[in-house]
Amino acid sequence: MKRILIFIRLYFLNLFAGTSVVDADSQVVVTLTSHSDRIGRAFASVESIGRGDRRPRRILLFLGKKYESAALPATLQRLVQRGLEVRYVDDVGPHTKYYPYLLITPQFDGPLVTADDDKMYDRGWLAGLLDAYHAHPDKVNCWRAREVRFDGNGLRPYDEWPLCDDTRASVTRFATGVGGVIYPPALLQHLKNAGDVFKACCPKADDLWLHVMAIRNGYPIRQIDRSAREFPGVPRSSQSALQRTNIDGKRNDVQAAQTYTSDDLTLLTQAQ
Repeated sequence: MKRILIFIRLYFLNLFAGTSVVDADSQVVVTLTSHSDRIGRAFASVESIGRGDRRPRRILLFLGKKYESAALPATLQRLVQRGLEVRYVDDVGPHTKYYPYLLITPQFDGPLVTADDDKMYDRGWLAGLLDAYHAHPDKVNCWRAREVRFDGNGLRPYDEWPLCDDTRASVTRFATGVGGVIYPPALLQHLKNAGDVFKACCPKADDLWLHVMAIRNGYPIRQIDRSAREFPGVPRSSQSALQRTNIDGKRNDVQAAQTYTSDDLTLLTQAQ
Protein backbone atom coordinates (compact mmCIF):
# COMPACT_ATOMS: atom_id res chain seq x y z
CA MET A 1 0.00 0.00 0.00
CA LYS A 2 2.80 2.43 0.88
CA ARG A 3 4.48 2.16 -2.51
CA ILE A 4 1.12 2.69 -4.26
CA LEU A 5 0.62 5.92 -2.31
CA ILE A 6 4.14 7.06 -3.21
CA PHE A 7 3.47 6.24 -6.88
CA ILE A 8 0.20 8.23 -6.81
CA ARG A 9 1.97 11.25 -5.28
CA LEU A 10 4.65 11.07 -7.95
CA TYR A 11 2.01 10.81 -10.67
CA PHE A 12 0.25 13.96 -9.45
CA LEU A 13 3.62 15.68 -9.13
CA ASN A 14 4.22 14.76 -12.76
CA LEU A 15 0.84 16.16 -13.78
CA PHE A 16 1.09 19.50 -12.06
CA ALA A 17 4.68 20.38 -11.14
CA GLY A 18 6.51 22.96 -13.17
CA THR A 19 9.82 22.92 -11.36
CA SER A 20 12.95 21.57 -12.97
CA VAL A 21 14.17 18.09 -12.07
CA VAL A 22 17.78 19.18 -12.62
CA ASP A 23 20.13 21.79 -11.17
CA ALA A 24 22.66 23.49 -13.44
CA ASP A 25 24.98 24.09 -10.49
CA SER A 26 25.17 20.41 -9.52
CA GLN A 27 28.31 18.39 -10.26
CA VAL A 28 26.67 14.98 -10.67
CA VAL A 29 24.89 13.26 -13.56
CA VAL A 30 22.27 10.51 -13.14
CA THR A 31 21.62 7.92 -15.85
CA LEU A 32 19.11 5.11 -16.20
CA THR A 33 17.47 2.98 -18.87
CA SER A 34 14.10 1.38 -19.44
CA HIS A 35 12.43 -0.99 -21.85
CA SER A 36 9.12 -2.50 -22.96
CA ASP A 37 6.06 -1.61 -20.89
CA ARG A 38 8.26 -0.34 -18.06
CA ILE A 39 8.87 2.84 -20.08
CA GLY A 40 5.33 3.95 -19.24
CA ARG A 41 6.11 3.84 -15.52
CA ALA A 42 9.73 5.04 -15.58
CA PHE A 43 8.54 8.57 -14.84
CA ALA A 44 8.10 7.60 -11.18
CA SER A 45 11.80 6.91 -10.75
CA VAL A 46 12.76 10.14 -12.52
CA GLU A 47 10.26 12.19 -10.51
CA SER A 48 11.58 10.72 -7.26
CA ILE A 49 15.12 11.77 -8.21
CA GLY A 50 14.04 15.22 -9.36
CA ARG A 51 12.21 16.01 -6.10
CA GLY A 52 15.23 15.14 -3.96
CA ASP A 53 17.02 17.37 -1.48
CA ARG A 54 19.74 17.62 -4.11
CA ARG A 55 19.19 17.39 -7.83
CA PRO A 56 21.65 16.31 -10.51
CA ARG A 57 23.01 18.50 -13.28
CA ARG A 58 21.54 16.11 -15.82
CA ILE A 59 19.19 13.13 -15.81
CA LEU A 60 19.58 10.97 -18.91
CA LEU A 61 17.14 8.21 -19.78
CA PHE A 62 18.61 5.91 -22.44
CA LEU A 63 16.14 3.97 -24.57
CA GLY A 64 16.91 1.48 -27.33
CA LYS A 65 16.62 2.80 -30.88
CA LYS A 66 13.71 0.47 -31.56
CA TYR A 67 11.55 2.73 -29.36
CA GLU A 68 12.37 5.87 -31.33
CA SER A 69 9.39 5.54 -33.66
CA ALA A 70 6.94 5.17 -30.77
CA ALA A 71 5.41 8.18 -29.07
CA LEU A 72 7.05 8.99 -25.77
CA PRO A 73 4.56 8.60 -22.89
CA ALA A 74 2.97 11.87 -21.81
CA THR A 75 4.52 11.46 -18.36
CA LEU A 76 8.02 11.48 -19.86
CA GLN A 77 7.15 14.27 -22.28
CA ARG A 78 6.27 16.44 -19.29
CA LEU A 79 9.57 15.51 -17.64
CA VAL A 80 11.50 16.44 -20.80
CA GLN A 81 9.98 19.92 -20.49
CA ARG A 82 11.42 20.04 -16.94
CA GLY A 83 14.95 18.92 -17.78
CA LEU A 84 14.95 15.16 -18.42
CA GLU A 85 17.02 14.14 -21.45
CA VAL A 86 15.82 11.12 -23.42
CA ARG A 87 18.37 9.59 -25.80
CA TYR A 88 17.79 6.75 -28.25
CA VAL A 89 20.88 4.58 -28.39
CA ASP A 90 22.18 1.15 -29.35
CA ASP A 91 20.71 -1.34 -26.91
CA VAL A 92 23.45 -3.09 -24.93
CA GLY A 93 21.12 -4.72 -22.43
CA PRO A 94 21.54 -3.62 -18.81
CA HIS A 95 24.76 -1.81 -19.77
CA THR A 96 22.51 0.72 -21.55
CA LYS A 97 22.10 2.23 -18.09
CA TYR A 98 25.56 3.82 -18.21
CA TYR A 99 27.54 2.86 -21.35
CA PRO A 100 26.03 5.44 -23.76
CA TYR A 101 27.01 8.18 -21.31
CA LEU A 102 30.64 7.08 -21.59
CA LEU A 103 30.42 7.32 -25.37
CA ILE A 104 28.92 10.82 -25.50
CA THR A 105 31.15 12.36 -22.83
CA PRO A 106 34.61 13.53 -23.97
CA GLN A 107 35.86 14.31 -20.46
CA PHE A 108 34.49 13.44 -17.03
CA ASP A 109 34.48 16.42 -14.69
CA GLY A 110 32.27 14.88 -12.01
CA PRO A 111 30.86 11.59 -10.75
CA LEU A 112 28.12 9.51 -12.34
CA VAL A 113 25.20 7.98 -10.45
CA THR A 114 23.30 5.06 -11.94
CA ALA A 115 19.67 4.47 -11.02
CA ASP A 116 17.02 1.85 -11.80
CA ASP A 117 13.76 2.62 -13.58
CA ASP A 118 11.66 0.45 -11.26
CA LYS A 119 12.56 2.08 -7.94
CA MET A 120 11.22 5.20 -6.23
CA TYR A 121 14.01 6.90 -4.33
CA ASP A 122 13.59 9.02 -1.21
CA ARG A 123 14.50 12.69 -0.95
CA GLY A 124 17.88 11.98 0.65
CA TRP A 125 18.94 9.39 -1.94
CA LEU A 126 21.20 11.56 -4.09
CA ALA A 127 22.41 13.69 -1.18
CA GLY A 128 23.57 10.55 0.62
CA LEU A 129 25.46 9.33 -2.44
CA LEU A 130 27.11 12.72 -2.94
CA ASP A 131 28.10 13.04 0.72
CA ALA A 132 29.64 9.57 0.59
CA TYR A 133 31.52 10.45 -2.58
CA HIS A 134 32.96 13.64 -1.08
CA ALA A 135 34.01 11.77 2.06
CA HIS A 136 35.41 8.78 0.14
CA PRO A 137 36.25 9.93 -3.42
CA ASP A 138 38.63 7.00 -3.96
CA LYS A 139 35.87 4.42 -3.51
CA VAL A 140 32.70 3.29 -5.24
CA ASN A 141 29.91 4.19 -2.82
CA CYS A 142 26.48 2.60 -2.94
CA TRP A 143 23.30 2.13 -0.95
CA ARG A 144 23.18 -1.64 -1.37
CA ALA A 145 26.03 -4.15 -1.61
CA ARG A 146 26.75 -7.84 -1.31
CA GLU A 147 29.81 -9.64 0.02
CA VAL A 148 31.64 -11.81 -2.53
CA ARG A 149 32.03 -15.28 -1.05
CA PHE A 150 34.31 -18.21 -1.87
CA ASP A 151 34.57 -21.90 -1.16
CA GLY A 152 37.18 -24.51 -2.04
CA ASN A 153 36.09 -24.47 -5.66
CA GLY A 154 36.31 -20.72 -6.16
CA LEU A 155 33.43 -18.28 -6.22
CA ARG A 156 30.28 -19.41 -4.48
CA PRO A 157 27.01 -18.97 -6.42
CA TYR A 158 25.87 -15.36 -6.62
CA ASP A 159 22.69 -16.04 -4.68
CA GLU A 160 24.88 -17.09 -1.73
CA TRP A 161 26.60 -13.69 -1.55
CA PRO A 162 24.98 -12.08 1.53
CA LEU A 163 23.95 -8.46 1.79
CA CYS A 164 26.50 -6.31 3.62
CA ASP A 165 25.92 -5.28 7.22
CA ASP A 166 28.65 -2.67 7.70
CA THR A 167 30.35 0.24 5.91
CA ARG A 168 33.80 -1.29 5.49
CA ALA A 169 35.29 -0.61 2.06
CA SER A 170 36.72 -3.63 0.27
CA VAL A 171 37.17 -5.11 -3.19
CA THR A 172 35.07 -8.03 -1.93
CA ARG A 173 32.06 -5.75 -1.65
CA PHE A 174 29.80 -5.89 -4.70
CA ALA A 175 27.58 -2.89 -5.46
CA THR A 176 24.08 -3.75 -6.68
CA GLY A 177 22.82 -1.07 -9.01
CA VAL A 178 19.21 -1.30 -7.89
CA GLY A 179 19.93 0.93 -4.89
CA GLY A 180 21.97 3.54 -6.74
CA VAL A 181 25.75 3.73 -7.12
CA ILE A 182 28.11 6.69 -7.53
CA TYR A 183 31.21 6.27 -9.70
CA PRO A 184 34.26 8.59 -9.52
CA PRO A 185 35.25 10.39 -12.75
CA ALA A 186 38.64 8.66 -13.04
CA LEU A 187 36.92 5.27 -12.96
CA LEU A 188 34.54 6.45 -15.68
CA GLN A 189 37.56 7.10 -17.88
CA HIS A 190 38.82 3.56 -17.25
CA LEU A 191 35.41 2.22 -18.21
CA LYS A 192 35.39 4.28 -21.37
CA ASN A 193 38.90 3.12 -22.31
CA ALA A 194 37.84 -0.52 -21.84
CA GLY A 195 35.18 -0.17 -24.52
CA ASP A 196 32.55 -2.85 -25.00
CA VAL A 197 34.60 -5.86 -23.87
CA PHE A 198 31.69 -6.67 -21.54
CA LYS A 199 29.73 -7.96 -24.54
CA ALA A 200 31.94 -11.05 -24.63
CA CYS A 201 31.97 -11.91 -20.92
CA CYS A 202 28.94 -10.45 -19.13
CA PRO A 203 26.50 -8.96 -21.66
CA LYS A 204 23.55 -9.33 -19.28
CA ALA A 205 25.27 -8.42 -16.01
CA ASP A 206 26.32 -4.78 -15.80
CA ASP A 207 26.98 -4.98 -12.05
CA LEU A 208 29.61 -7.68 -12.65
CA TRP A 209 31.46 -5.59 -15.19
CA LEU A 210 31.32 -2.43 -13.10
CA HIS A 211 32.64 -4.36 -10.10
CA VAL A 212 35.54 -5.99 -11.90
CA MET A 213 36.55 -2.70 -13.52
CA ALA A 214 36.45 -0.99 -10.13
CA ILE A 215 38.68 -3.52 -8.38
CA ARG A 216 41.12 -3.75 -11.29
CA ASN A 217 41.63 -0.01 -11.10
CA GLY A 218 41.99 0.28 -7.34
CA TYR A 219 38.49 1.31 -6.31
CA PRO A 220 37.09 -0.69 -3.37
CA ILE A 221 33.34 -0.70 -2.85
CA ARG A 222 31.67 0.77 0.21
CA GLN A 223 28.08 0.56 1.42
CA ILE A 224 26.94 3.92 2.80
CA ASP A 225 24.93 2.60 5.77
CA ARG A 226 25.45 -0.49 7.89
CA SER A 227 22.32 -2.04 6.45
CA ALA A 228 21.63 -2.40 2.74
CA ARG A 229 18.90 0.03 1.72
CA GLU A 230 15.74 -1.16 0.03
CA PHE A 231 13.72 1.39 -1.91
CA PRO A 232 10.05 0.88 -2.81
CA GLY A 233 9.42 -0.60 -6.22
CA VAL A 234 7.26 1.00 -8.88
CA PRO A 235 3.90 -0.82 -8.85
CA ARG A 236 3.53 -3.51 -11.51
CA SER A 237 7.27 -3.51 -12.15
CA SER A 238 7.68 -7.14 -11.13
CA GLN A 239 10.92 -9.09 -11.26
CA SER A 240 12.31 -8.72 -14.76
CA ALA A 241 13.15 -11.56 -17.13
CA LEU A 242 16.78 -10.52 -16.76
CA GLN A 243 16.65 -10.96 -12.97
CA ARG A 244 15.02 -14.36 -13.32
CA THR A 245 17.65 -15.48 -15.82
CA ASN A 246 20.67 -14.02 -14.00
CA ILE A 247 19.81 -15.06 -10.45
CA ASP A 248 17.17 -17.79 -10.54
CA GLY A 249 18.62 -19.26 -13.73
CA LYS A 250 22.20 -19.03 -12.40
CA ARG A 251 23.27 -16.98 -15.43
CA ASN A 252 25.16 -14.60 -13.10
CA ASP A 253 27.43 -17.48 -12.11
CA VAL A 254 28.24 -18.30 -15.74
CA GLN A 255 29.00 -14.65 -16.50
CA ALA A 256 31.10 -14.26 -13.35
CA ALA A 257 33.23 -17.22 -14.43
CA GLN A 258 33.72 -15.54 -17.79
CA THR A 259 34.50 -12.12 -16.30
CA TYR A 260 36.82 -12.59 -13.32
CA THR A 261 40.36 -13.57 -14.30
CA SER A 262 42.73 -15.55 -12.10
CA ASP A 263 44.35 -12.24 -11.10
CA ASP A 264 40.95 -10.84 -10.12
CA LEU A 265 40.21 -13.92 -8.00
CA THR A 266 43.61 -13.68 -6.32
CA LEU A 267 42.93 -10.04 -5.46
CA LEU A 268 39.54 -10.96 -4.02
CA THR A 269 40.72 -13.93 -1.98
CA GLN A 270 43.62 -11.95 -0.50
CA ALA A 271 41.19 -9.26 0.65
CA GLN A 272 38.94 -11.64 2.59
